[in-house]
Amino acid sequence: MTETDTPKPEVASSTGELFVGRRLRAAREKLGMSVIQTSEKLHLDPVIIDALEAENFDKLGAPVYVRGHMKRYAQFLDEDFSLLEQRYTEQHLASGEEPLKTAPHIPAPRDPRKFLWPAVALAGLLVLALIVWFAMRAQPTG
Repeated sequence: MTETDTPKPEVASSTGELFVGRRLRAAREKLGMSVIQTSEKLHLDPVIIDALEAENFDKLGAPVYVRGHMKRYAQFLDEDFSLLEQRYTEQHLASGEEPLKTAPHIPAPRDPRKFLWPAVALAGLLVLALIVWFAMRAQPTG
């Protein structure tokens, strides 16, 4: 049990050990900080700290969020994030999930207003042409 009294399920990595979680927990304990103190310093919910240390990444959402929380936590603890990320990616690939490092690119919807000014200009030219045409027809010839 942690300081938040939530049980931590033991989720094993592909190597059979909790590499990421144990490393983060050991670094936090080396600083002499509790989960509550750490969560207050990072402005995070203690559940996030517990989930990272227990490698219960499903609680954290998509892999991009897991990496974000892990990176912030690792920087706070002065841990090597690249090593932790590598282990997390290996574990994720072993589980069959596709690693998502960035949000998928969704093309912006077409803006129908982009044709507004050309349409207004064309309508203005048409009105001007009609005025000139009527003015030329109305003049007496000769």
